[in-house]
Amino acid sequence: YGELVDRACAIGRSLAPRHEHETDVAIGLCAERSFGMICGIVGVLMSGAGYVPLDPNLPSARLKSIVEESGLNMAVCVGTHCAHIMSSIGVIVVTIKCDGRLDDADIGAEQPSVILPHVGLDDLAFTLYTSGSTGRPKGVDLTHRAALTLVDWMTEEFELDSNLRQLVSTTFTFDVSIHEIFTTLINGGVLILAKEHALLDPGYVDSLIRREQCTFVAFVPSYTSIFLEHHRLGPTVKYIASVGEALPPSLCAKLWDR
Repeated sequence: YGELVDRACAIGRSLAPRHEHETDVAIGLCAERSFGMICGIVGVLMSGAGYVPLDPNLPSARLKSIVEESGLNMAVCVGTHCAHIMSSIGVIVVTIKCDGRLDDADIGAEQPSVILPHVGLDDLAFTLYTSGSTGRPKGVDLTHRAALTLVDWMTEEFELDSNLRQLVSTTFTFDVSIHEIFTTLINGGVLILAKEHALLDPGYVDSLIRREQCTFVAFVPSYTSIFLEHHRLGPTVKYIASVGEALPPSLCAKLWDR
């Protein structure tokens, strides 16, 4: 947590002067799953801005559409691959490494004397875009108040604390990531970051859950059903959030049985 705070603060101090210390503004965040992604999320929020998650695996036309619609002129990029993608779209790029440190070219932009702005509950926290499966993707703005309402409810409902060990297997462009990341961090728990495209390999997911002693996992019902065909949830798993699709009673029964 000390490393996370130090690196996120450095990112925040680098970003805040670039958007004139204003709050309620949006900055893109292009990243694959890594510690750098977590540092980038927290760093953007500490700068006073909200983040717009950008999946580097999306087609460039889709990314460009999101950039234009959300009015982004700057993006934090984790790694040179993401930086190249966003540069080609025409936004200002701030590059951080996979370990969350500022890229050598951007270290000079960090200003230790910068005072990070005060962020209000009704300021923008993030903008998530729908999948676009029913037409043009739509951006949904969420405030810090909305995120904290979810975190507070999850914490109280499931009696979560620093013993929480959360599997992070969904893309950070998906709303479940808000629970996975923020509920865990605010409770002082542990984030278990699965490799990219982990869900394509249920055997890997099962091994990771058991090795890292995960206590909370989140899968859509269709994946939960596939997973349970060949694997049992590890003995440390206390909660499984099965969301995003209709939850069949037969799957509920199978979960209880397993």
